[in-house]
Amino acid sequence: MITPSYTVTEAALHTGRRIRVLCIGAGASGLLFAYKIKYNFYESDVELQIYEKNATIPGRSSRRRTGPKYATSPEIYDYFADFARKYDLEKHIRYDSRVYGATWDAEAGQWRVGVPTGSTPVQDTCHILINAGGILNAWRWPAIPGLDNFGGLKLHSADCDPTLDLEDKTVALIGNGLG
Repeated sequence: MITPSYTVTEAALHTGRRIRVLCIGAGASGLLFAYKIKYNFYESDVELQIYEKNATIPGRSSRRRTGPKYATSPEIYDYFADFARKYDLEKHIRYDSRVYGATWDAEAGQWRVGVPTGSTPVQDTCHILINAGGILNAWRWPAIPGLDNFGGLKLHSADCDPTLDLEDKTVALIGNGLG
């Protein structure tokens, strides 16, 4: 657990003080947030930690290209990975670390955040907590009566095998992701 040597409320307003910022998620929002922190604040003023539940940079969703104006999954992944490398953001990311809870400690003036380290859950602390978890992290099947009885293969755009060959297959698309 990282514990600052002061609470936020002890320092005078408009005086320099080091703050710890924790970001949940290293996808598009988390990486952009890390970039903005890195290039808008002094490293001596802000300590940044990003917890990412996946083993690598996210962005490798299995969504297929449906036309020339959409990027493929590997292109999205490569863009995020290149961005993180180019701006030296990976040093702030801990992979395979799913945040399992956060509570505000008003007396200490900081968040207490539960994060597993290997098989042992630990608590981390921060002054500012950012939730940059992506919208596809909590996907679910639509509430369609009888869906569980369907005997064919069901695919979801958030969790699809990109190697699956759909050529010469009959495919039904339900929903367009906009609603």
